[in-house]
Amino acid sequence: MEDVTERILAVVNDEMTEVERAQAIDAEMKAIKTEATEDNSYICKVKSFYEGNEFYMFMYERFSDIRLVGAPPSSVGKYGGDTDNWMWPRHTGDFSIFPNLRCA
Repeated sequence: MEDVTERILAVVNDEMTEVERAQAIDAEMKAIKTEATEDNSYICKVKSFYEGNEFYMFMYERFSDIRLVGAPPSSVGKYGGDTDNWMWPRHTGDFSIFPNLRCA
């Protein structure tokens, strides 16, 4: 998230009509989106806040290739039944999440 308020409001002035102001802001928002996404696979959105007095750019990374590699068995948690040990529900499964789609 980045504050782009100064850049967007720099293209408007007091002599502009509301339509001209909206068009200038929209054009600058599109320019920011284009610059932010030209060399990467991120998604960029510029949103206005506080009735158009502040503008923020949000960058998102979309993962289109998501795969479920394995599913734990239904008995991954032990829910009692053994009188001498493991009487309380507990987590007994191990899981891993790999950042940047790479294993360690």
